[in-house]
Amino acid sequence: MIAKINPVGPDYATYVPLALSVLLIFSLLTQPDGAAAVSAGQTKWLVRKIGFKNVFGNSS
Repeated sequence: MIAKINPVGPDYATYVPLALSVLLIFSLLTQPDGAAAVSAGQTKWLVRKIGFKNVFGNSS
């Protein structure tokens, strides 16, 4: 069976969240300490919003 190739473009519902995740991780690894701390705070907030509260340890 030959896989069907979408001529319009990639499946954005799949690739957009993946790209945003990669950009977030990349920014966490490359930003200065102050901006990285803000991004880490946003990541904790996002994880807490999703519900995995213990991923980053005990966060208040």
